[in-house]
Amino acid sequence: MDHEHVENPEVVPPLGEGYGIEVLDWKDLLEAVPNSAKLLMRVIADPRAPVLPKILAGAAVLYTALPIDVIPDALPLIGQIDDVVVLFVAVDWLLTNTDEAVLLEHWDGDPRTLRAIRNTMEQFGSGVVRKFARLRRSRREFRSREGAGSHG
Repeated sequence: MDHEHVENPEVVPPLGEGYGIEVLDWKDLLEAVPNSAKLLMRVIADPRAPVLPKILAGAAVLYTALPIDVIPDALPLIGQIDDVVVLFVAVDWLLTNTDEAVLLEHWDGDPRTLRAIRNTMEQFGSGVVRKFARLRRSRREFRSREGAGSHG
């Protein structure tokens, strides 16, 4: 831990450093919603943010707002959370791929809260997507090795 940041709370470390991995609980995430919504809209409008993540985040916001669901709400659990998962992953990708200075410029709250939001989204957003992709890749590799071994 960088002791300068502890001794002087005015000094805020870069988003990926400083206080270890801070993850917000659901209550903290809900309290951060207004600033997060403003950040999302500002970053989507900012020409410095990458285009593809902006398009996907905008599409995710529209998908969440539309009354039509790809996965019907009648399906237990997954029907209720599909909107949240789509939005979460798209916003996580936007935040991960946007320059830190741009994010901080558009963030109205404490920079440590933004860092904690990014860490939380990493844990549950892109982190989960990457783990799922690794699992699928491992299964494919296992099957290809298994298939290669049976021909020999």
